[in-house]
Amino acid sequence: LEVGTVFFGFQLFRTDPSGNYSGWKAVAIGINSILNQSILNEEAKNCLDIYSAIGTIVKIYSKKISKINLSQYIDLVTLRRDDLNNILYHRFNDEEIDSLYMKV
Repeated sequence: LEVGTVFFGFQLFRTDPSGNYSGWKAVAIGINSILNQSILNEEAKNCLDIYSAIGTIVKIYSKKISKINLSQYIDLVTLRRDDLNNILYHRFNDEEIDSLYMKV
């Protein structure tokens, strides 16, 4: 999974061993990725804001993982630009992920 910038903003790219790649607004990888990708495709049609997108991701995984400590099973990272066009990277810590999970 790679991220790059194109004329409209950030873009996720998924590559496979044969060298094929595809671009996505949101992408699921790993176990149950086909089902999770269909959910993401449906939700991403609505041009989610960052908080709605994070909520969707947490909802997907909270259905799959019935444990309290969701943070042990996922990594959550955001990239965005500030008002000065600087790239802001944020990796959610365990407390932030678990707090999001409790809100779902």
